[in-house]
Amino acid sequence: MVRLLLICLVFLLLYLGFAMIGQLDSSITINLYDYYIQSSFIAFIALYVLSTIIMIIIIKVMSLIINLPSSLKSFLLSHKTNNANYHLMCSMAESMIGNKSNSVVMKEKIAINLDQDNKIFYTLLLAENQQDDVKKIQYLQELEQSTQYKLFACKKLAQIFYQNHNYQKSENYAVIAFNYNEFDSEILEILLDCYYELSLWTQLIFILSKITKIDKQKLDSIKNKVAGYYFRVAKYMLEINDSKNAISYLESAIQILPSHYDSLNLYLTLNFNSLTKNNQNIAILETAFRDNPSFEIAELYQKFGHLSCEKIYDNLTMLVDPTKYLGLFLSIAAYLELPEKITNLKKTSKLLSFYQKDE
Repeated sequence: MVRLLLICLVFLLLYLGFAMIGQLDSSITINLYDYYIQSSFIAFIALYVLSTIIMIIIIKVMSLIINLPSSLKSFLLSHKTNNANYHLMCSMAESMIGNKSNSVVMKEKIAINLDQDNKIFYTLLLAENQQDDVKKIQYLQELEQSTQYKLFACKKLAQIFYQNHNYQKSENYAVIAFNYNEFDSEILEILLDCYYELSLWTQLIFILSKITKIDKQKLDSIKNKVAGYYFRVAKYMLEINDSKNAISYLESAIQILPSHYDSLNLYLTLNFNSLTKNNQNIAILETAFRDNPSFEIAELYQKFGHLSCEKIYDNLTMLVDPTKYLGLFLSIAAYLELPEKITNLKKTSKLLSFYQKDE
């Protein structure tokens, strides 16, 4: 109903408009050279508008004809770019699923038709799939110029140069990456390795303190390496006659890896004459043996524990279950010259074998 009323209203307004135009319309005479043209005002306006529209259409058509070659060229380039972008995406997908051989085939189809924004992805793809280190470095150095991938490129370059024993260049790139993200545990590990190889002990100490505070999970995965580095720093401190700091770094190594043999041996050697620390030394050795039961730690226990052989053996059996380490405890009992313990262990071994057969 409302629509019908609106339609009626529109027709009414059109009727009134044409009626008013008819009343206001007047006759005009146009003098063109010696010719006189008579027309109504409305007809003149309509003719002028129509001629203007025709002129605009003609100009537009002429412009299209003139620009036709460049338009065709742009269209073809756009088609090639879209096709190259498609191949780039396919190549990236193949690379992500580990099918690098197909990824290389795809890359050869991409050529140089990528648009500017996607060329950086193309370089990234080449860097990731390249097996030759020289070319890989070249692509990564191109990526380094990009703010978006600078951290990634510097980290990869640091890893490559370290693997090729170029520790100075590796350290340079790792420092750049560290300045971008000082909490990246992989970068910290590269710096640790570089400073160790370059014997830069002050920097090594700084990174060691950094990594022990940042990433506990990462530290747990490389605790053998970190404990070894602390041990090396401690030896350096002893070389410059700084035994106090040497002991401190050895304690750090033992704290990270209680069973680190070299650190235990050196630490206990430095504290051997300190009777006040004897109980502390025994506690450290017991923690080390519980962490990693081994004959070497048992030897240290006997060497630095100031205890009788019988007491040493009994203490060790309280730390771990001897039935799970029969071979080890037989060796320890033989080393401590305890024949009764050896006999008991052999009986235990026979009983265990009997029960296992019975089951």
